[in-house]
Amino acid sequence: MLRTLISTCLTACTLGLPALAEAQDTDQAPRFAPGALGPVGVDVEILRQQSLRDAETLRGTLETQDPADLSAMSPGIEALQDQAMNDPRIRALLGVDDPARMSGSVRPDHSAAKVLVFASFGMPDASLRQVMQDAERYQGQVVFRGFVGNSVFETEAALTRVFGKLETATAFAIDPTLFTRFNVHAVPVYVVLNGPLDVCETPGCVGDVVPPHDRISGNITLDAALSIAAHGRGDAGQVAKSLLAAAPQTPEGGQP
Repeated sequence: MLRTLISTCLTACTLGLPALAEAQDTDQAPRFAPGALGPVGVDVEILRQQSLRDAETLRGTLETQDPADLSAMSPGIEALQDQAMNDPRIRALLGVDDPARMSGSVRPDHSAAKVLVFASFGMPDASLRQVMQDAERYQGQVVFRGFVGNSVFETEAALTRVFGKLETATAFAIDPTLFTRFNVHAVPVYVVLNGPLDVCETPGCVGDVVPPHDRISGNITLDAALSIAAHGRGDAGQVAKSLLAAAPQTPEGGQP
């Protein structure tokens, strides 16, 4: 009898164990994040709820700020542009006091120039100062293709940065047509003219003939460029010799 009871109990317990184990496995199954390859160790739902609470708390601490009054911090771009436009040198460059120049019916006059120095504001400041000083001594003109950033204000700022006072930078001009007429695509380029450079008459100056000239390219001084032209067999060798001979001497007695 006892043996029968024990056998029955063991059978019942054995039959019930899989169901109990299955129930325990179901209750303790780990939570998986979407796309996860295994258990993450923490409850994803708990993390999500905590993130929402943190975001709500942070939102309550934010404050909307009013736009800053920039006019109180600086004179404003309009005032700076007005200052540039009131500069006589800039006005002369633009031709704002010459209605014919502004309308395009009159081109810049370079007939008095003996030497043209094609330059760019991208050149080192020291190089620009040197070519400006040399151009003034040799009856030359430093020519820029256009305004810095197509802005009069930025151009005035660049000129002031390089030359200090614009009154000391008198031998420069802004004329993109000269770059077209002499086919200049890289700077510096020195052009010694053997004859007057007439005002162009065709659209964009693409059809105007330039006078005989010598052209020297490279990162050299105007003195060196004139010496090359003077000792060469080009069209403006004699002009270069005359310019070198007539140039003012430096205090040390040499060429500037």
